[in-house]
Amino acid sequence: MPIPLKTGLKRTSKVIRLNLRHSDSYLVVWWYCGLYKNTRDSSQPHVLVAFRKLLNYKHLSDDVVYDRVPLTTLGQLRIGTVWKDGECWGEMLFDSQLFDVDFTQGKWQLTTFQERLAQGHQTPYPSGIHPLRYDRDRTWLLEFTLRTGGRLVLPCLEFFTRCYGRSAELRRILATYPWEELQNERLYAPLNEPEEPGKWKIKLRKRLVNGDAVLLAHAKYDAYTRGAVKEIYAQTEKSYDPEGKRPAFIKIKPWFQGPAKLKVRGIWFDEGKSFFALQIIGGSDPDGIPIWKDRENSGNAGDPIAGSDQELAWSGMPSRKLVKQPDIIDLTDALAPDPNAIVAEIEDPDFEVLGKRCTNQPSA
Repeated sequence: MPIPLKTGLKRTSKVIRLNLRHSDSYLVVWWYCGLYKNTRDSSQPHVLVAFRKLLNYKHLSDDVVYDRVPLTTLGQLRIGTVWKDGECWGEMLFDSQLFDVDFTQGKWQLTTFQERLAQGHQTPYPSGIHPLRYDRDRTWLLEFTLRTGGRLVLPCLEFFTRCYGRSAELRRILATYPWEELQNERLYAPLNEPEEPGKWKIKLRKRLVNGDAVLLAHAKYDAYTRGAVKEIYAQTEKSYDPEGKRPAFIKIKPWFQGPAKLKVRGIWFDEGKSFFALQIIGGSDPDGIPIWKDRENSGNAGDPIAGSDQELAWSGMPSRKLVKQPDIIDLTDALAPDPNAIVAEIEDPDFEVLGKRCTNQPSA
């Protein structure tokens, strides 16, 4: 039986085209169903994404269809977006809301439908507002208790995609390589200057963007953040199915502790006291020690970098060229990026930094 579409739709478009199965139909991104290790090339995991077909402006298909996509595409392939012939056609109109939450350990919990039902407890959200394929779905959800007495619930992979740095490249390598390789080869370039008390200094590797600096400075200097980052790869490896039939369902926790703000889109439930967030569109930085950053690929390693947090990672890099984006960019290859290829930078939808920005200065 078709599922009633309870929200409106709006037309939109993106500059990329994805190589999706069943692309001759209008496909609504419905759920992220776990990770698979990429057996073709160990450059990044794949995500099993569930779609429902849009039958008309009022109904969705009862059944779901699946596709495996590179992890780096999730910033574009957001829950609620509608795709046709591999191009984004529109998106569902969810409610927007700003919430004050607490990222401190013990102030949130991780849960699944399977876990709640096995314990005889209330499900994370009423299944009728966003029905899943299986009643005992194993996808991990992050849940916060609100001051109003309600709950804020959101999928862990959405939290990872939007809150762990600003670049898809950072999330790719966090999920693909162990901490030792991340620390020594892929995240931090040598400082070539002494550490100083009261300053967190980092030098970003190529392909990372300035907006990644806050998380990476915390991962370098703060044990809690470092533990959260290390768990991502460890969980993927521990749950790896050599036959590629069973996905890994990984837990993603907040990477810093303390009060935070989240701006989200989703669906109210529990008579308007609780909220199921399907998209995160903004969040706050942690308070902390001033961060001083530089770039491995700056035009002059001795000069401070300039520009906003959205400055592209390729700036000043002689071995690569940043090309003007065409109207449509095809994302069809799951292999590791060619280090010498001409590239176009694909930006995920804007993320709003809420409240006071974490101090983020260039090295002197």
